[in-house]
Amino acid sequence: MKNFFTGIFLKYRTTAAIIVILICGFAFLCRDEAKEQKPQKASETATTQDIYVQLSGAVVTPGVYRVPKDARLVDVVEMAGGFLSEAYTDNLNMASVLSDGQHIKIFTAKEWEALSQDNEESGLVNINTADVKLLMSLPGIGEQKAKAIIEYRSTYGNFQTIEDIMKVGGIKEAVFIKIKNLISV
Repeated sequence: MKNFFTGIFLKYRTTAAIIVILICGFAFLCRDEAKEQKPQKASETATTQDIYVQLSGAVVTPGVYRVPKDARLVDVVEMAGGFLSEAYTDNLNMASVLSDGQHIKIFTAKEWEALSQDNEESGLVNINTADVKLLMSLPGIGEQKAKAIIEYRSTYGNFQTIEDIMKVGGIKEAVFIKIKNLISV
């Protein structure tokens, strides 16, 4: 009987070895897949949240972009294919951190010039383009508040409405009431 099993083993040893290797390999792969499918803890998923930002105007592909929560303006512009050749970028802080639901309009040079002229003719101070000196011409806006306005728009982008100026530290409703008929975006 011993010779019978020895004979079978010797005859089929290559096939048996291949089967053993395949079974071990399959078990190894299944073990790795089980590790990858392990559910993540809530704290692990919290670090990978995304935000949505709308980019419009003088970019190759305007639209709404899903970006990591710590993304910067430079990242979303790159996702949009970059600026068009006529884009005006002097007013942009490319390093500014984006926030969920933010809308950023990239003006062309002609649009920017027209906005500046319209505001000069209307006598209104454009809070998106005004320098410190012009902002200080507004009642209740001193040098520190003027610098805070410029810092805010450099960090968060242009103001979308005149009411957004109240998001700047030190500018509350009382100051806004004094300047709301003197400013534009």
